[in-house]
Amino acid sequence: MKKTALLIISFILVISLCACGFNFDLGGFVDNDEPLTRYDTEEAETNGGNEAPATNAGENTSLIDIGGLLNSEWPENEYTNQVPKPDMKLLHSKTDEDGFTAAFNNASADQIKAYAEKLKSAGFTEDVEVEDNEVMGMTIYSFSALNSSGYSVTLTFAVGSAGMTISK
Repeated sequence: MKKTALLIISFILVISLCACGFNFDLGGFVDNDEPLTRYDTEEAETNGGNEAPATNAGENTSLIDIGGLLNSEWPENEYTNQVPKPDMKLLHSKTDEDGFTAAFNNASADQIKAYAEKLKSAGFTEDVEVEDNEVMGMTIYSFSALNSSGYSVTLTFAVGSAGMTISK
C-alpha cells in the first residue's frame, strides 16, 4: 500500500511540474473575425472580481502561457538525448537546470510499458524499479532507472495520464 501511495504522489508531482509556468496564448488558434471572451485578472481586481470582461480576438489574450501545450515537438537537449524519442504525442514539456519533465497526450498503459522496455534497451538498467498495479479498476504504472552516465528516468501512468522526468 505504501508503494501505491508513493506512486500516486509521484504521478501528481509530475503533473504538477508540467503545470508550472503556463501562460495561455490563443492568438494563433482563434479566428480573428470572431470575438473572444477572456478573464482579465487586473480588471477583475479593480472591479471587485464580479464579472469577467469581454475582449476582441485581436487584443492581447496572453494571460496564461501553456508553454507549447498544443502540438509540442520533442525537444533536443542534454536530457532528451539520453532516451529514445517516444512514440506518444507530447502534450507538454519543460526543461530547466534540474532536468526535463514531460506529459503525454492520450497515452495508454501498454504504450508506457512498451516505452519502458525501450528505455531498458537504451541503457537504463541500473537500480530499476517497476510498479504495476490495478487499483479500483485503474492501472497505475511506474518505471524508474539510471543509466551508466548517471541520468535517472521516471515514467508514470495513472488514469489515462502519463508523464516522464529525466534528471542527473
